[in-house]
Amino acid sequence: MTLEALALRYLRFERRCMLVALERGICLGEPDAFGITPARYAIEIEIKRSMADFRANERKHHVRSREWRLSEWPKEFFFLVPSVLMEKAKSILPPYAGLLHAGEVDFSTFTAVDSPINKESKKVSIKNCCRMAAKQSLTVVSLRSKLDQLTYKSNTQYGLEYQI
Repeated sequence: MTLEALALRYLRFERRCMLVALERGICLGEPDAFGITPARYAIEIEIKRSMADFRANERKHHVRSREWRLSEWPKEFFFLVPSVLMEKAKSILPPYAGLLHAGEVDFSTFTAVDSPINKESKKVSIKNCCRMAAKQSLTVVSLRSKLDQLTYKSNTQYGLEYQI
C-alpha cells in the first residue's frame, strides 16, 4: 500500500472525514492528502519520503508566510513518513505539525505526535466542499476513461478482446 493510500485511509476511517482528496489544489500549498471533517474543518497531510524532502518543506513560500495566513491553514496539519524516518523526523518536526508514520508490517497509520489545533482556521464553505466533490468526480471519470483507452489499445495490440 502506498503512503498516499494510507493518508486517505487515515483521513476517511480514523478521522471520519466526509470528503478526502489527493493533491487537488483547492487550498494553500496543494497538500498531498486533504480531508474535510463533518464540521467542515480541513485536515492536511503532507507526505515525505526522505529527510531531504522533509527539510525542503520549510523553504516553501506558503510555509514561511504561515504566521500571517493562519486562517487559510487547515485546522490540523500532519506529516506522514515511512517508519524508518520517524525518529529523525520527530526531532526536527515544526511546532505547527503532527507526525504520522506508516506501519511496516500491517500497513496501518500510527500517530507519533498529535497535531496542534489551529484555532484561527476557518470552516470550509459548502460551496468549496461541492467544488472539491465535483473535481474529484471529474478526476475519477477522466482517469477511468484514460484507463479504458489504454486497456483497449493494449488488448487490441495483442489480439485480445476488450471486456469491461
